[in-house]
Amino acid sequence: TYFYITLPPEHFVKGMGILKEALQEPKFDERNFAAEKKVVLAEMDQRADDPWTQVYQKLYADLFAGHPYQRLVIGNKESVGKMSGLQIAEYYLTHYRSDRLTLVMAGDVEQEQMLTTARNAFEVFPKSNISVEQAYSPKFPSSPSWGIFPGKVSQEYFAVAFLGPDSESSDIPGLDLMATLLG
Repeated sequence: TYFYITLPPEHFVKGMGILKEALQEPKFDERNFAAEKKVVLAEMDQRADDPWTQVYQKLYADLFAGHPYQRLVIGNKESVGKMSGLQIAEYYLTHYRSDRLTLVMAGDVEQEQMLTTARNAFEVFPKSNISVEQAYSPKFPSSPSWGIFPGKVSQEYFAVAFLGPDSESSDIPGLDLMATLLG
């Protein structure tokens, strides 16, 4: 999950205050949640017939079998339909903690002002008491996986993916170069 604000430099401090308030003092209103849940369910219906969504879902399901990445971030209709605002609030208060936070800033503001403002906003943000999840060990497929979704569409969609080495591998520079050359 990420939250972002784009604004002119002269409003940097005010923008950081808005972000701090939204993250540290979130408002979980059951009526707003119910309305937003309807929107999410409608979006799911729209995506169900989208060829690119079908390709993407199949690609991730096969590539990341056994890992949470295999599932859509947004969930599925059944899980979203059962969800309550209270569950979202509990999840947020459990998992959205300072030791899991990454803040990235860019703009025409002095570096020291950025750091001071960020520290003032987030150093008091509560820490988590949850241990970090176990690292994912991918299961490499023993044969190709195929996903074919016929339908009357105006264009064809293809995606091919391979599991690569971990980020510490000495192969990474060569793979980065290959990705650049292949486009």
